[in-house]
Formats: sequence, C-alpha cells, structure tokens
Amino acid sequence: VYKRQVMEAGSAAVPIPGAVVQAITATLPYTTTTDAMGAYTMTLSPEVYTVSAWKYGYRPRIVSNVIVTRGETTTLPITLTSSAPCALTGCVRDAPTGELLTATITVVGPLNVPVTTTTATGCYTLTLYGSPYAITTEAEQHTPATVSLDLITNTVQDFVLEPLNGHLWGYVTDLKSGDPIPGARVRAQPGLTTAIAGMDGRYSLSLSPGAYTITAYAYLYGTVVEQGVVISAAEQIRRDYALPAAHLSFFPSSLLSITLDYDSRVTTSVVLSNVGSLPLTFQVDDPAEEWLTAAPVSGTMPPST
Repeated sequence: VYKRQVMEAGSAAVPIPGAVVQAITATLPYTTTTDAMGAYTMTLSPEVYTVSAWKYGYRPRIVSNVIVTRGETTTLPITLTSSAPCALTGCVRDAPTGELLTATITVVGPLNVPVTTTTATGCYTLTLYGSPYAITTEAEQHTPATVSLDLITNTVQDFVLEPLNGHLWGYVTDLKSGDPIPGARVRAQPGLTTAIAGMDGRYSLSLSPGAYTITAYAYLYGTVVEQGVVISAAEQIRRDYALPAAHLSFFPSSLLSITLDYDSRVTTSVVLSNVGSLPLTFQVDDPAEEWLTAAPVSGTMPPST
C-alpha cells in the first residue's frame, strides 16, 4: 500500500523539496523526504496514522487519523506555511558560581531534524526561522540541559548548568593490622552524604564540586576526620582511612591453672596489654567467690602499654 503527496506552500502551490515526512502508528514510525517536485511515497501497512511534515523555514504540519487501506493508494497533500526569522539569544552559566561557560548549543527541529550547532563563550546569538525546536546546551564537566520552545518571536533563553559530580572513594582499614573494616561509615559534610564500606573495606561517594569534611568511623573503632577535601567536577579522588582501635592482649594466653594445698594461699599474675592505638578501659567481673580475688579490678591503659 502506498501513500503519496506533493508538498505545496502558500496559494502559489510551490513544491517543497527536501521536506521530511513522517507517518507514525502506535508501534512504528516511517520517515521519508520529498523529492525535487515535493512528492513523497511510502510503503505502509494498513493502519491509522498520524502524519507530520516539516522543513526548516516553515511551520510544521500534523495530520491525524490518516487511514491507509490494503490494496489502495492514499494521496495526502500537505501545505506548509513559511515562517519569519527570529533571534534566539541567551547566556550559559555555571549553577554554583554564576560564571559564564564556554558551551556548545545544538538546535534540533521537529521530527528530530538537526538544524545547527554552534560554540559560544558565555553568551550566544542565533537567527532561526520560527518553529518548534529542542535546544541542547553542553559545557565541559557539566550536565547538559535541553529546553523545548516554539520560536515565534525574538526570544531570550538562558541556561544554568549543574557541574558533574566528582567521586570520592577509597578503603577503610584497621590502623594496626591493615585489615579491611566491612560496614565502616564514611560521611561527607556539608550534606551528610554517607557511604558504607563493603567486605573489602571499599567505599564510594558521589559529591557535587566543593570542599568537604570527611568523617570515617566504625563500631569499636576510633573516628578519623579529614577537613578541606576538595572535590572537582567529574574527578576521581581517593582517600583511604585507617581507624584506630584498642586491642587487649593476655599473658599467659593459655588457660590459667592453679593448684592449692589445703589452707594455703597462692598469688599469680596475668599481664594485660593494650597493643592497639587507642586507650583501653578494662574491668574484671566480680568472681563472687570469697576464696578468689583480683586486683586491680579496673583501669585504663594507654596504647602500646
């Protein structure tokens, strides 16, 4: 089944070569371009279509409920109306600072037809024929932004682009042993963004550009704080954190065994040591037996005592 037409503009019925024609069903789009005489032909399945046509310099035209019947040729003339040129101007700025950016501005017309691409430092000026457009602005290390507008008069369109996030990553380990600390937390302030270290101790934070205070902490470990960690746009920054902890060591390390003669008294020593990197507080539970005492029953040991 064929569907064909001749594009005409205005009352003079001038053919429009190079116009894009698109027929869309609920499932598939079919696209073609008019020839030198403004004619087009499509092979389509029997279906109800929405047909659109556009060429730069004209307003787009949409025709709904176009029925294509099996074994028949459907002829659909479409008339496009020419449009006047308009000025599109604006500036592109960085969101946090307001500074002007060097950016690439891409203009796409109806039916995803590319129109123009330009690079501007700070501010831009484009002269475009009136029509609906999608305007996309891209700047290095920033998230692109796209706006849709129907250009019918001189228009100012500014863009404010957000910087791409940087990434802070690294490993949280035990200061003494170097072993990873699964479940350790790494927090970035301002913002209170927190990551949890995996089984290998690795963490990762996605952060907006800026200066942060980073706090690493874990249960039974001391806290490590680093200030002034600068995150730049789209940059990978590694920071590893080794957490201090108290570690209690016994001597003798084996089970203590004492033999008492009747009506005798024996005193022996157990040496407690803190081989960690934080002070250690200890307390001996009351044995609740009159014949067994311990001294001292509590205390605090500095590291490496």
